[in-house]
Amino acid sequence: VKLVIERRHGLQKVSFIAHSLGGLIARYAVGKLYVPLLNEKPPTVNGNCSENNVSLQPQNKHQGSTIAGLEPMNFITFATPHLGSKGNKQ
Repeated sequence: VKLVIERRHGLQKVSFIAHSLGGLIARYAVGKLYVPLLNEKPPTVNGNCSENNVSLQPQNKHQGSTIAGLEPMNFITFATPHLGSKGNKQ
């Protein structure tokens, strides 16, 4: 990803589309390349739905956070085992 960014000047946005194991690799890459805002705080969830400060309304609270210096747009995976896979006799 970093090599593509270095070679193609003028890129502003990034999307990831991956299939199967590629989805796990893409998720790992996004985690490594993510650059949060300096004042960004994780949401707090206390288990009581009426008291959580999590809103279902779209918010731009991550506006300014980047993936390798680019604005994140889409993250799409197909047939990716994000929760693992069931092994033999499990």
